[in-house]
Amino acid sequence: MRARALLLSLLVGAIVVIVALIWLGLGSAWGAAWWSAWWTATPPSSSTRDLHTAMGPASDAASATNAPQTARTAVDLDPQGATAATRTVRIEAVFAEDGRPAVGAEVLFWPPRTDTVRARDMKLWRHLDDLEATLRQNGRLVLADASGFASFDAENGSEVAVRCGESYGELELAFEPAPPALPLRVLLHREVTLRVLVTDPQGKPVPNVALVAHLPIASRLVGTDYEHELELGHSDAQGLLVKPHLRLPGANDVDWSMQLRCYGKHLSDTRQPVSLAELRAGAQIHLIVSSGGTIELAVVDEDGRPVPTEPRLRDEESGMLCTPTSRQEDPYLFAQVPLGRTFTAVARDGHSLSIVGPRQDGDVVRAVLTLQERTWQLSGRLCREDGFGLDGARFELGLRASGGAKATTSTTAGAGGRFDCTVRLTGPDLRTARAEVRVWGATPLVIDRDLAPGVTELGDLLVHGPAGEVLLANVGVCCYGSSIADQVVLDLRGSDGGSRPFVRRRDGDRILLRGVADAGPMSLVCSHPACDALTVPFSPGAVVDVDLQRATRLWLSIEPPSLPISMLRAALSPLGESDGPELEGLEAGLGRFSFANFAPGRYRLRIRAAARLLYESPDLQLRAGDNFWPEDHSRLDLRGSARAIHIATSGADGRTLTHAEFLAVPGGAMELPTDWSDNTGGAWILLPDHGIDVLVRAPDHVPARVSRPLGDVRIALVRNVTVRFAPPDGDGIEIDVRVVRDSVTDTALQRFDEANQHDSRNHTTFTGCQELPFAPGTEFEVRTRRGDVAAPWQRVRVADQGPQEVLLR
Repeated sequence: MRARALLLSLLVGAIVVIVALIWLGLGSAWGAAWWSAWWTATPPSSSTRDLHTAMGPASDAASATNAPQTARTAVDLDPQGATAATRTVRIEAVFAEDGRPAVGAEVLFWPPRTDTVRARDMKLWRHLDDLEATLRQNGRLVLADASGFASFDAENGSEVAVRCGESYGELELAFEPAPPALPLRVLLHREVTLRVLVTDPQGKPVPNVALVAHLPIASRLVGTDYEHELELGHSDAQGLLVKPHLRLPGANDVDWSMQLRCYGKHLSDTRQPVSLAELRAGAQIHLIVSSGGTIELAVVDEDGRPVPTEPRLRDEESGMLCTPTSRQEDPYLFAQVPLGRTFTAVARDGHSLSIVGPRQDGDVVRAVLTLQERTWQLSGRLCREDGFGLDGARFELGLRASGGAKATTSTTAGAGGRFDCTVRLTGPDLRTARAEVRVWGATPLVIDRDLAPGVTELGDLLVHGPAGEVLLANVGVCCYGSSIADQVVLDLRGSDGGSRPFVRRRDGDRILLRGVADAGPMSLVCSHPACDALTVPFSPGAVVDVDLQRATRLWLSIEPPSLPISMLRAALSPLGESDGPELEGLEAGLGRFSFANFAPGRYRLRIRAAARLLYESPDLQLRAGDNFWPEDHSRLDLRGSARAIHIATSGADGRTLTHAEFLAVPGGAMELPTDWSDNTGGAWILLPDHGIDVLVRAPDHVPARVSRPLGDVRIALVRNVTVRFAPPDGDGIEIDVRVVRDSVTDTALQRFDEANQHDSRNHTTFTGCQELPFAPGTEFEVRTRRGDVAAPWQRVRVADQGPQEVLLR
């Protein structure tokens, strides 16, 4: 029994030891795995791969793995006080038309980067003007899973591009003031390629014609989202223009329309409608432009260097001015100009040049407009007698040429007091010039030598202060504990509240202000673009430390309605005991508005199109720093809230009338609103819920009415006729004119037209020769009168074309 008990106890002990060993092994393995995971983060997705294998030494450490990167703490006051943090982002990619998950979508994003790499990426983005192409070259890629989800590490404020077949979407990340709710949804819209063939009436391809599109369509290219005047580029040598990546509207958008037109006023009457079916089918659009030639105009100074000033070309036959059809400056191109005409090239300061234009289709005329202008590029350093540079000193640099021409430029000295100024002088005899430097609060400096045009180093310029100058204040300015001495703007106020001149110079993180002290206390106004301004009183000779608080900013994102974004106005009104003035937001592209540098508090937000209120949020609580509306970083959907149409006007010759005015009135109205003189507007008309008519007028033309327009309209106006009245010889003869049958029977148009003679209830009386404009077909009566003796009335019918002369008896 004892032996059996001993054997049993040994067996139990062995089992315990084996279990313990197994437990210890598992525990150590788990601990090792846990310890390893602590030091080595796993990638967010096994499908992540680096798209750029040669990012340079500055980015090797950041791009070696996909591990989350630690946020940096360098000072960056735009706007958070630290550089962008890195966080793990989870997105959901879905198709916009039906909400299906975009399985296997390519998600492109920036990896964590150094400042050097980030600057390089931004430079490439600006060059390519295409976020997707930039990210494919310098970014990273991760594939969405079977549910359309993807995770990755990205920086605050960076951009994401998502591609799935022909569908595409973009997303801008914003982690501040609080991380967004995850996942972030990205809507992928189908894209198409627009193909246009530009020919003349004989079918010959026309190259170098610049095209734009009037459309409520969204392009994904940088800075052109939600544009209604989308620049498409130029036709090539074969007359072809290919524009990829145009986003189609939704399937239910029945009001969608698009028109192509040429960029440049000589071709602005060429408009080609494009249907949604043509775009979806990828059909080639045929655009026919009138025959013409090209004028290449180089604008140079007297040294033969190109001058960056955009000239105008005036058609001497029609008097029309047009801008270059190409944005390049050397030379400026005016394409498809009418044949057989004389033009005048006009530049700034009254410089002009007469040009005999092309005679045959396709001819190129080259001309050079030389401006009486030369450039001085002057650099140097502002300092005191002890050699200390005047950082941030405000000054003016003036030049006077030997021929009397003069110019002045105002600027601020940089680090160490260094400056580099460019001054252009226009006029005769520009061989040499004398310079004068005026530093605010100091004695002017005269550069006592002749300076030739070109680059000149002036060296150290000693700035002498006024009598009684002392050290007014030793100032330190911080924002959230970081010095901003090199960024802050200072304004010195005297004891009476008026501005006082001063000179500032840097001493490390401190600013030394010198000037003449007041008898009483003075004050210093400190401001920075990302901070609330602060006024600090001080006594001369004091040490002043200022801690600025971050200003309030609001970012508003919308899905705009079918009208130009320039017609929208977003405004904030403060709430409180007395409502203050509205703060208007700035359009920031991509359907966003920004409100900057205002005090925290409660505000009412309104979005208007013209005078119509489209959206209102009655009470927003806004805090210091960045705020977003909507708060979940989505977009306010205003697509169905308003709609606008474009009204284009031309004369009988088909040329666009550039000075037309428009007035919207209730449909069928025969009277004008009492305040109609303040309501004439541009070519875009906001359609109300009820029907409207649009009255159109232009100088030297008869007005017209567009009844209840539903889409874009082109209307041709009839030119008025000038009637010249020639009275008989003699003194004291007066002429009476009265309309007896007006060819314009619309009473609203009669009152809208302030140029032509319409109102039959009043007489027009004048003496001597006179010219009056009439609508063609109008009948009027005219007579001469000397005192109480009047000749019989003569009836005259206005011809269809003028001028027309009436001989009086």
